[in-house]
Amino acid sequence: GIVATIDNDETGLVAAVAHSLLATNKPQQASQLLNQVNISQAPTPALALEIGKLKYRVNDQESLVGLEEIIKNITNDIAISATDVQQARTMELASLVQKNQLDRAKEMTQDWIAQEPNNIGNYLLLVEITKRMKNTSEIAGLYQQMLKIDPNFITAKLYFAAKSLSENKNTQAIKAYNDILNTEPKN
Repeated sequence: GIVATIDNDETGLVAAVAHSLLATNKPQQASQLLNQVNISQAPTPALALEIGKLKYRVNDQESLVGLEEIIKNITNDIAISATDVQQARTMELASLVQKNQLDRAKEMTQDWIAQEPNNIGNYLLLVEITKRMKNTSEIAGLYQQMLKIDPNFITAKLYFAAKSLSENKNTQAIKAYNDILNTEPKN
């Protein structure tokens, strides 16, 4: 086929076509199509993330390097949402983890924590990497940090409740689960 490079305003179309190629189980074609697009060509951060996700699905890890920077550069107005940034970070990390560059992934997350010490999302990413590095002894400390940021953070509370249970500290576990049920009447 003829490899034409794709105009910026066609990135939405490319994303849509790549989606349907993946949905119909044609990863090769999807991959060829996505190779013609640079994430930085997308006109909006949302579309850049969309293309990033598609590239991730066709195992194009290289394109995800610096994804957070890319989506921040697309928009000059500061209105890029925290969710977008978090998604970009998660994909960047996922690509490092897939390439088994866990030390690099850990450093990156620690940098983000230094920049935004109150962003629980970054601690959760670090927990995932720490689990993969088999440094389980560090995990409790990370959840402890999260509870300092938000004393009612349910994921951290559940972690400690389950930990008590696995260490046969049943009274503590029951107390912890009761505490969770009382703070979260929705579940």
